[in-house]
Amino acid sequence: MTPMNDTTSSKQSVAGRVAVVTGASSGIGSAIAERLASAGADALGRRSDELRRLASDAPHGRILPVSADITSDDEVQAALARIHDQLGKVDVLVNAAGVMLPNPLVDARSDQWATMISTNLTGSCA
Repeated sequence: MTPMNDTTSSKQSVAGRVAVVTGASSGIGSAIAERLASAGADALGRRSDELRRLASDAPHGRILPVSADITSDDEVQAALARIHDQLGKVDVLVNAAGVMLPNPLVDARSDQWATMISTNLTGSCA
């Protein structure tokens, strides 16, 4: 597999496509959303303040700031409806949302564990 850079034809393959990037407001998800948008894709993520910043910096594609908690089926369905209404069908899905326990596992509370599992595992299936 050839890495995507400014000189490869793979850059053209996402132009005009709709990419959903969970976790697009920070970290790896933000970098992926920026890269997809710079290659001409439309992308989205969760925290609207950070997404608006990404959207204003998107040189070619559009970033639609859609805030949704991926652990909430209702929020995910509402986000998908908005995406379909404004951008059309989804062509690319990147599940980059994730959280870590703030403590070592041995010190973790059950609610922290549940949040991590619902975000990192089951949230990507919502």
